[in-house]
This record gives sequence, structure tokens and C-alpha cells, in this order.
Amino acid sequence: MTEAINGELRQAFELRAMRIELDQFTNKVHLEQARAIVNQAEKARDTEYEDFHRNYDKRLDAAQRKLIDEAGRKNLDHTPSWARPDRFNRQNIRLRAEHAVRCDYERRMNAIDKAEHRDLSALYSQAKQAREAKGLARDSFKLANEDQRGPHGPHR
Repeated sequence: MTEAINGELRQAFELRAMRIELDQFTNKVHLEQARAIVNQAEKARDTEYEDFHRNYDKRLDAAQRKLIDEAGRKNLDHTPSWARPDRFNRQNIRLRAEHAVRCDYERRMNAIDKAEHRDLSALYSQAKQAREAKGLARDSFKLANEDQRGPHGPHR
């Protein structure tokens, strides 16, 4: 369980750090793509947040119906009724349904974060390769220029 929490924390901090480092993109195309990815993720989060709060009661009712249906199914558990929890306890069903709805919401928000992280990581890799290729081309040109002219300029 702590590994899962550590993974989520690491991902959250990496995502925040990536957003802060958007300025490292020197190429306008990469910068625009990065901003588009961040804006798209923010819009998806806002939509999910609004949808969660707008439809919370409907989601809660559906989760409660699902739990009641599960409680009403035949159970091959042969534990005596006095030794097992009451499957039809209203308060218990409501608490479990609220927990399920909140966990589902968190799962969807984490999926948005993971998609943003994946897209930004790919874009960072592209930008890094482009910078390295540009630097390599510059170094090659500089080396070729020195070979023709010598290290101190052209010979006359």
C-alpha cells in the first residue's frame, strides 16, 4: 500500500515539475504543444469535477442499488447469521456507496494525471532529441568550418 502511495506522490510531483519546466522549451511548436496538453488536462479535470458534483446523488443511488443487489444475491457463505455483518444495514450500505463513488472519482482524476504525464514525458523526450540534434548539427558545422579554415580563421 505504501508503494502505491509513493508512486502517486512521485507522479504528482513529477507532473508539477514538468509544468513548471515548460519554459525550457525553446522551440515554439513544442511550447505550444506542451501548453495544449496542460490546458486539455485542466479542462478534463474541471469537467470531471463539475460532473462529479452535479451527478453525485445519481452516482450514489446507483452505487447503493448495486450494493443492495449484491447483498440480495444467494451467498454460499455458511457462516451463521449472528456471526456475520448485516448485509442490509442502511448506514453501512450508504457509507460503502459513498466510498465507492469517491474512489471512482479519484480513479478518473488519476487517469487524467497519468495521461498528462505520459504526453508531457513524450513531448519532453522529443524536445530533448531535437535540442541534441540541433547541438550536434551546430558542432558538426563548427568542426567542418574549423577544418577548412583552421582553428584561428582562414589562411591568406
